[in-house]
Amino acid sequence: KTTGGYGLYYQQNTGSGAHIFATTTATGSADGTATFSETLRITSAGLVGIGTSGPSELLHVEGPAINFMVRSTLASSATSIKWGNDLNNKSTEMWVNGSTRSSDGGASAFNIYQSAAAPIRISTNGSHAVTIDSSQRVGIGVTGPTKSLEVAAGATSGNGILVTGSSSPQILLTANGSVSIQMQADSAAGYFGTSTNHPLNF
Repeated sequence: KTTGGYGLYYQQNTGSGAHIFATTTATGSADGTATFSETLRITSAGLVGIGTSGPSELLHVEGPAINFMVRSTLASSATSIKWGNDLNNKSTEMWVNGSTRSSDGGASAFNIYQSAAAPIRISTNGSHAVTIDSSQRVGIGVTGPTKSLEVAAGATSGNGILVTGSSSPQILLTANGSVSIQMQADSAAGYFGTSTNHPLNF
């Protein structure tokens, strides 16, 4: 190796059957000793480790700062990641549109897509948080929402729905685009009534 050169080292471990790839910036004179650092390993079980010598998944990546880049250079297309199960090879997708794509939300839109008649669920702190079911009903703290939006406040005092704003925030209920009930607040008072000149029945 020459000073400042680069080296690639490959080894098949006869004990574990793993394939090991290592790299180095070699120092010293030609044919001198160089120290190599393992960068990638393929175990005998087919597990791939990058930055780890003991991968526990099909692809296991470790390091002080991990970033993945998937990018399409075609402006009219999209960059996607697809997941499939035993019934469908691409039942769930996430993608970002190119800068000139007009479909699926338009230019640079980010999409999450579920092709199966199954919910999308989000959990946090080990507990279920949000469900979007196959009928597009949304449940917050609810695993089986029965309305377009269902919120479970739970047993904690003060939980609920909060709408804030600096310029008269409001909640508006509209039927068929003609009858509207409005709740609104400003810095002086709160208001409740119809905003379409219809009666308000109790």
